[in-house]
Amino acid sequence: MFIKRFGKSKSINKKALISFSDNVKKAYDAATGKTIDSLLRLLDALVEKVSIDYSDLLSEDKYNLLLDIFENRQLKQAMEYVDSQVILSTVHGAKGLEWDYVVLADVERWVFPGYYTCNDCPNKFASTTNCCCSLPIPLSSGFRDIALDELSVFYVGITRARKQVFVSASSKRIDYFGNEKSSVFSCLVTINGVKLVKADMVTTP
Repeated sequence: MFIKRFGKSKSINKKALISFSDNVKKAYDAATGKTIDSLLRLLDALVEKVSIDYSDLLSEDKYNLLLDIFENRQLKQAMEYVDSQVILSTVHGAKGLEWDYVVLADVERWVFPGYYTCNDCPNKFASTTNCCCSLPIPLSSGFRDIALDELSVFYVGITRARKQVFVSASSKRIDYFGNEKSSVFSCLVTINGVKLVKADMVTTP
């Protein structure tokens, strides 16, 4: 639809982009579901982003930029312009963006860090959060690489917040065999620079 609308003239301005967005919405009028709704909201956000952040680009450059975004399914890069009180995103999708408050869900062992990190952890059955991140023993290079990957994702997640990060964890989990077990916070919350504070002790404006 984008190539059909702009491929020949490559004349792109805000009015034309709004008209294009409206036509896309009409094309998906019969479609239902949260995914479609989210993508259409991201399309509106993209129109706003291009109109503000790339207003000084030549029309042909705007065309190539938008074509690249659509071809590579990168609508998420317009997320900062979504007009919503709550935005649900993966950590990877939030890269480069910031909000005042961020909630990281399921920050618990076997989930965040993930299965492979916890499964290879030399101290995976510790009864507290102090497992792989606080081990005094030397770690194998293979495990260290896995743990660093997970730590990098955690770093991206907590640094999306300008003011505060809230983390949550379940008290119970279901293991691979369907058995219910106690769950504990991820060891990632014990690293230097992170301080856990109970929710009822937190004051927000």
